[in-house]
Amino acid sequence: MSAPQPASSTISHHVVAKGDTLYAIAWRYNLDYKHLSQINKITPPYAIKPGQVLQLAGVAPRVPYRVSQRKVRQVKAKSPAVAPAPAPAPKVTQSLVSAQPKPSPKVRPPTVINRSKKSTKKPVVVKTSTVKSKSLVWGWPVKGKIVSSFSAGKGLNKGIDIAAKLGESVRAAADGQVVYAGSGLRGYGNLIIVKHQNSYLSAYAHNSLLLAKEGDDVTRGEKIAEVGGSGATAIKLHFEIRRDGVPVDPLKYLPR
Repeated sequence: MSAPQPASSTISHHVVAKGDTLYAIAWRYNLDYKHLSQINKITPPYAIKPGQVLQLAGVAPRVPYRVSQRKVRQVKAKSPAVAPAPAPAPKVTQSLVSAQPKPSPKVRPPTVINRSKKSTKKPVVVKTSTVKSKSLVWGWPVKGKIVSSFSAGKGLNKGIDIAAKLGESVRAAADGQVVYAGSGLRGYGNLIIVKHQNSYLSAYAHNSLLLAKEGDDVTRGEKIAEVGGSGATAIKLHFEIRRDGVPVDPLKYLPR
């Protein structure tokens, strides 16, 4: 079981230290890394530097849905003004039947629809990534007996503890990218955090050896560390999964 981290509601800012990453800071304060990056106006790849002050509370900038919709409505409102152009078509009475299919391509709102898609490009990307996240295939990071279960709400254990032998292989639970590898988070010892698309993060704590480094792409089942007892009182792997910054029960995702 890992020691509780300070709640974001009691601390308003964080001073970046050497070895910190945006993902690790968000993890420490139980925040969604995407929200943390938005309120601090940090864009991918989320580079930060020692001494930088990050705000932990605030309202993230919102995508201007209404503004873009107004623009679309204005275009739609103007389109009737351009529409009179096809009006002369009825003069060609001989091909009235053939003229009917032509108006449909000319009065084609797809041009307006395409613009609206461009203006709302960000929300579309988010929705797509969420769908992909649901298709993630999870696997056990290590084989062993569960000695401590997930605690919902304000419980101390935000994941599960799995008993294992010293030096046993710790494997990535799903495909993703390593976004933190170090020992800077209190209570986790030698820790690896892996990002899985946009919504999920998984953590592997108390390792004796870290084999993967920040920026590495890993696949499910790939060895990323070795079991240890760093920052703990026993040899075990502490494993967590968080969705949009919120701890979830790993047993609901791991195969049975």
